[in-house]
Amino acid sequence: MKRNNCLVVGATSLVGKFLLPRMAGAGYSITAVSRDVQPHSGLTKETSIKWVRLDLSSDPLSSMGKEDIETVISLAPIWVTATFAQSLPPSARRLVALGSTSVHTKAASPSAGERALAAQLRDAENSVMESCARQGIEWTILRPTMIHGQGLDGNVAAIARFITRFRFFPLVGQGLGLRAPVHAGEVAHAALAALESENAVDKAYDISGGETLTYRMMVERIFEGLGRKPRIARVPLWVARGGLRILSFLPPFGHLNPALADRMSVDMVFDLSPAKIDFEYSPGPFRPDMGATSQ
Repeated sequence: MKRNNCLVVGATSLVGKFLLPRMAGAGYSITAVSRDVQPHSGLTKETSIKWVRLDLSSDPLSSMGKEDIETVISLAPIWVTATFAQSLPPSARRLVALGSTSVHTKAASPSAGERALAAQLRDAENSVMESCARQGIEWTILRPTMIHGQGLDGNVAAIARFITRFRFFPLVGQGLGLRAPVHAGEVAHAALAALESENAVDKAYDISGGETLTYRMMVERIFEGLGRKPRIARVPLWVARGGLRILSFLPPFGHLNPALADRMSVDMVFDLSPAKIDFEYSPGPFRPDMGATSQ
């Protein structure tokens, strides 16, 4: 049975790689938007997917022409969503957008840059809500934490790349801060489930993986995923901060920030019960798939 026509923004993202096959299998007619020329392998022959190359940070949705879009899933950064959400297709009645739990975890960071990011996320969320309310469109915002998958993410894969390059991993203190990484496939499942749930209308949810473990346990699990025996070196906080600052100048680790060292002992877990109740979100345990990082 063919379902409504859904516009998927950021279709070639890591989450999109898992979302599009799921939606196609469920009978959706999909208009997939991305800046990337090449869609994910294995999806180019899907007759239910129409690919549109568009940079929504500079090109409005109106440049696509008139499409009978009923629902929208945005996998783009929430501030990009906030921009195009100001003028959604007139036929659209529902929007599901991805935010980030960084709106919570980085709001009080010692890093001015991270505090600014949290403020940007919060402002973008508010803008999406206001734009949808003005246009009479139902919305849901999902805030994933530590998305991982196939060695293509910037979270678990970043730790794996460090381990692969240096054969060990530095840990501040005991590394007892709690984490619950979420697989990209589970985020994709949540996005589609929220889209189809009347209970998720006009709500925001924090979503994580189904297993809570300490930062140290998470790192040990990544070692195991790489087929390596864990080699963890405990270092003083000031050493870790300095090392991260130096690493941030290297291309593979440019996203690293000294504030990461402070967070190794901070709990970053979230209440999943609203998502479980409203759209039966049920994530599994942390099983890192290393992909290219295992090479």
